Amino acid sequence: MDKKKKQIQDLRLEYQALSNELQMNEKDASHMLQQRIRLLHEYNDLKDTATILIGMYAQKTGKTLQEVYEQFNINSNMDQ
Repeated sequence: MDKKKKQIQDLRLEYQALSNELQMNEKDASHMLQQRIRLLHEYNDLKDTATILIGMYAQKTGKTLQEVYEQFNINSNMDQ
């Protein structure tokens, strides 16, 4: 059990050192994380919309998705 307590204490000290180095507290870190999550949601919504529009364009022009991707120089592996 002493080994676990030592690990926890070491992690707390490392966390404190990193917090001091970044000059960031838990509230700031939480705010930054929430902002990052919000931006990722926004990015995913825009990407989904673009994918739908590309699909509609391909259907209207009688082209495959791959042909449309090539036409507009879009990386067809953008999900990866």
